[in-house]
Amino acid sequence: MAIFNELQAGRFNRGLQKLTGIKGRASVRQLGTEILPVFSMPLGAEFRYLEGWNLFGIAFSQNAVAANNSAFRLRNPAANNVVAVITQLVLVNFGAAEQINVEGWVAQTADLATDVTSSVTRFDARLSASGSTSLRVSVQNTAPLAGFGNTPAFIGLNTEAEYPIIQDAHQELPLLPGDAMQCRATVVNTALAGYIWWRERFLEDAERF
Repeated sequence: MAIFNELQAGRFNRGLQKLTGIKGRASVRQLGTEILPVFSMPLGAEFRYLEGWNLFGIAFSQNAVAANNSAFRLRNPAANNVVAVITQLVLVNFGAAEQINVEGWVAQTADLATDVTSSVTRFDARLSASGSTSLRVSVQNTAPLAGFGNTPAFIGLNTEAEYPIIQDAHQELPLLPGDAMQCRATVVNTALAGYIWWRERFLEDAERF
């Protein structure tokens, strides 16, 4: 007999199995008579791993170079089958002449001049076997750089300060396979600094396109 409410998304089954100490095959229908599973996950940042999420972050800093733009790029390769969600993005404005654009969310296969993926920090020791991000992280200040895609955010204030782009969970930014985003100083010969945090996981079958 078919069981119509059996959960097919393994990461939720796994999270419930670990949370409640079920041995053997996890099944939400086994919980139904004692615990009513509802869609109120996550319980906290430490529970993200049990849902299939890995947590990462990196700080970046590029010096001002005459005639060149400073930039940071985060790219999700199309073959990854991974979705990333940017949870924290803070940029620093170094002066009145500077404007920093947050650009992208378009298909992109290229990285910037210097790959800094190996410098990414993982926030949870219970990572996948590789222990590293599936995204590509790069920076440059070695050439003029045009913008790409849209510009959903920018900072251009005339005081040196940090500016958070993401204020709450509703402003978190997904980055799907094949897409990239970048932070770019639009004025040449200006510095760029900031930090970015994100979580990433493999896409479920129903989410793939």
